[in-house]
Amino acid sequence: MFAPALLPLPRLLLVGLDSALQQDLGRCLPEHPLLVLDSLPETKNDRIEALAKAAPDLILCPMRDRSLGEVLEAAAALEVPVVVVSRLPNAAEWLDALEAGAADYLAVPFERRLLEWVLAANRRAIGAGR
Repeated sequence: MFAPALLPLPRLLLVGLDSALQQDLGRCLPEHPLLVLDSLPETKNDRIEALAKAAPDLILCPMRDRSLGEVLEAAAALEVPVVVVSRLPNAAEWLDALEAGAADYLAVPFERRLLEWVLAANRRAIGAGR
């Protein structure tokens, strides 16, 4: 059985999420370290360096045509999973995100149990105990 208190809390990096989504996630996961990166640097190497400096275990970002591809590319270089966050549940967008390489998809309203499940499901990819 999953026991969240026994596992180290993953460092979550929020990339390009608006303040309302950041606040919603913060309310659902108050004890998790939430790092925020409002935008990505212009070049691929700078994006990778910015993500490496943040040292996230998991990246959460919106489904935007340009940003998502850049986040996925930089995250893949660091082997960090990406979860797409959306304001509206949309099956086509969910499938597009997964086909693009996202590890998962979350839509508002956020529920703590679902967020914890997504974090636990990605533990294998992020390596427990980093």
